[in-house]
Amino acid sequence: MVEIPDKEYQALQDAREIAESTLKAVREPLLVLDGDLKVVSASRSFYETFKVQEKDTEKRFIYDLGNKQWDIPKLRHLLESILPKNESFNDYEVEHDFPAIGKRIMLLNARRIPRPPDKPRVILLAIEDITESKQFTGRKRAEEELKESEQKYRALFEGSPDGIIVADVENGQYIDVNPAICRKLGYSEKEIKDLSQFRGIHPKEDNEKVKELFFRQAKGEIDIAEDIPFVKKDGTTRYFDVNSVLMVVDGVKRVVGLLRDVTERRQVEKEIEGSEARYRLLFDSSVDVLVQIDPSGTIVDLNKSAERLSGYKREEVVGRKISALARMFTAPSLALMVANFAKRKLGMQVGPYEVEAIGSAGQRLLFEISAVRLTDSSGEQIGELGILHDITGRKRAEEETAKLNKFMTGREDRVIELKQEINRLLKELGREPKYRA
Repeated sequence: MVEIPDKEYQALQDAREIAESTLKAVREPLLVLDGDLKVVSASRSFYETFKVQEKDTEKRFIYDLGNKQWDIPKLRHLLESILPKNESFNDYEVEHDFPAIGKRIMLLNARRIPRPPDKPRVILLAIEDITESKQFTGRKRAEEELKESEQKYRALFEGSPDGIIVADVENGQYIDVNPAICRKLGYSEKEIKDLSQFRGIHPKEDNEKVKELFFRQAKGEIDIAEDIPFVKKDGTTRYFDVNSVLMVVDGVKRVVGLLRDVTERRQVEKEIEGSEARYRLLFDSSVDVLVQIDPSGTIVDLNKSAERLSGYKREEVVGRKISALARMFTAPSLALMVANFAKRKLGMQVGPYEVEAIGSAGQRLLFEISAVRLTDSSGEQIGELGILHDITGRKRAEEETAKLNKFMTGREDRVIELKQEINRLLKELGREPKYRA
């Protein structure tokens, strides 16, 4: 046995006491491990933080501490794979759920203490509990994100060109309105809120209908309510499509309505409907046969005269090829029609031409056909309208006139011959001719 001088022994004792005192005074949890990863000692804050006893900690494997609550895969990797290759590792974040204290987030720092080769290896493992700071950072980040979200919402709410109204799902009371809807209706924000959903903002005769649609939106049954009338401050009415979104604001469910003004569009649609009604009246009352086809030769529409001539009802032939009406025409006429349709598709001009048709009663009919090119608003051809003008009567009149002219021309020639014969007979009797040559 090597004897250590009293002076050196006392120095070693003093150093040990200083080390132990320092370990106990350290504010953060700290473990001293030997080369086999057994706990040599631990700081007081370690015992206090993780609710363990000294007798259950020292001289035990770190993974066995507290009923193996430190048997954490990431910690094993750090101690067994990372540290042997490096002098230390720093700020490795580990999250673990401890039975006694719940879920904690820790930063682990470890260092191998340099020692002579003949001395046991010592590892210092420092544990910083950052759970609260993480939670605070998370809350702060959440608060900042919420604030940013509210700013974006308010910017959108205030700057939207469409009207936005936030209403209570229970009673339809307006909670918030944006400047756009105030401008569109001519009210101040306070005035609109005072009117509310079912009191004065809609025409009286539409109140029940609007109320029903609102509550259907509040229940999530429908998203869009179309053509909702709103009474402006000047008494006129504007129409809006209302697209609804259900939101929870301050723990209370609200309906957020986005209002798109469709008054002008609605007026245009009504004008178009009126125009279409007038067109249909003229189309169906025309004595000419009218057939509309698309560029592929499919029948789009035909009028009452076409129904009477063909014997088909409109619904029987719309959607079918024009060949469905083939039985209306003689074979030569049908061939001529097909040829002229092909010419028009190639951009060639085709003037009015005559065809022979067979009526529903089997009678022979003559028509003059002309075609009108139909285009959309961009000038693109969408088909053509075939107009069949009945010229049967005119043609028959022309034939009768020709016969009469022929008859009359033959009669005049016979009268001349008779006059000449009378003059000859008078001359033989020695008398003067009665008719001049």
